This record gives sequence, structure tokens and C-alpha cells, in this order.
Amino acid sequence: MEIIIESTQRFENSLAQLNQKCKELVIEKINGCTQQFSEDKMHVYNNLDQLKNSALPNNYQSSLHTLRISPDLRVILTIDEDPIFSQTIFTLFDVVEPQDLEKMHQEIAADLYQYLITIGQEVAQVS
Repeated sequence: MEIIIESTQRFENSLAQLNQKCKELVIEKINGCTQQFSEDKMHVYNNLDQLKNSALPNNYQSSLHTLRISPDLRVILTIDEDPIFSQTIFTLFDVVEPQDLEKMHQEIAADLYQYLITIGQEVAQVS
């Protein structure tokens, strides 16, 4: 299965603000994660933290995860497995410090799941 890494502008901007040593560490950890995914994806999933979003309707689960880079850095990402095209897409959303993780998660989730949240609100109003 092919692995594709995509990054958002937010991720690129955050990465650009890090010093060279931190940038290299982020890239090294992401590459290690994607390589290990090809070999043992359950191990990768077990080592990621899944971010919860209780605002999603119909018991949908958020696909946002965090990859621990160091004690001071986390990467917010999604992993989307597409068996039809035999590929897995890692989308990198941001590099954050642990104290900013929850806030950035909420912002990213709001952007990603805006449609689902809106649909859930409409269904709740009709009921």
C-alpha cells in the first residue's frame, strides 16, 4: 500500500517557526511513523493519541490523532486508509506545544467537521 504525506499550510507555517534541530526531529518522527505504518499499522495506532470530539453527531468518531515528537512538541494529523486506491494518506495539520494541543485540536476539528456538526444541529432541530 502506497503512503502519501500531505501537509496543510498551518503545519508548514508552524514547522517553519521551529529551530533546525526541532524541524529535523519532526520530520524524522513523521518519516519513522509512516515507515512503521507499512510494517505494523496497529503498533502505530497504539502509539498515537486519538483526539476526541464530542460535538460530532450520530456517534461519528474524529480521525484526528497526535504524534508525540518530544516532551515539548506534538503533531496533529489524520490517517486515512483508502483500500480502493491502495493508499494511506497522512495529513499533517499542525505542530504544537502540549499546552496548546486542546485549543488547536478544537480549531482543526471545527474546520474539518463543520459540515457534520451543521447537519447534526439541523437534525436536532427537526426532531
